[in-house]
Amino acid sequence: MNSADSTSDRRKDAIRRELETARSEFHALLDSLSDEGWERQSLNPAWTNGHLLFHITLGFGLIPSLLPLIRLFGRLPRGYSRPFASLLNWFTPLFNRVNAIAPLVGVRIYSRESLGKKFDSVLDAIVKRLDLTVDEEWESGMYAPVKWEPRFAEYMKIEDFFRYPVVHFQHHKTQFVAEELSK
Repeated sequence: MNSADSTSDRRKDAIRRELETARSEFHALLDSLSDEGWERQSLNPAWTNGHLLFHITLGFGLIPSLLPLIRLFGRLPRGYSRPFASLLNWFTPLFNRVNAIAPLVGVRIYSRESLGKKFDSVLDAIVKRLDLTVDEEWESGMYAPVKWEPRFAEYMKIEDFFRYPVVHFQHHKTQFVAEELSK
């Protein structure tokens, strides 16, 4: 094994551990909820706990769909993705509207059980794509629509995108309102 292989493998292993920790934490939150807890207002004034968990699942769901685009722009000269990020930034009001409404609709479609299964399938898709990442891709990336998400950097490498949903989850996890211990 050469040093590039071991570096890439260590990087993949670290990201995989972060994703699996997020899976455990997500399911612990999901499993801790009664029907009332699912409907309880979160610390995010727009959403209940259920809405919040759906939104977190959407954050993970961005990655499998974005990776082909990230890989494409990663093969082009670095500046080629800047106009695309600017275009996405221009659509920020639409993105924000969809981002606000999707959880309201999502909890009508997904039960707690089906949301847990959806989260797992999305996380599994991320891990599959992580496993397909080759050494030369680690330094590739693209400019990101920074107006969409304060945790986006102006330019993000593929590793940053793999790590993004966990960072997003850690932020929103603080808005979750747990069940009362005593009634």
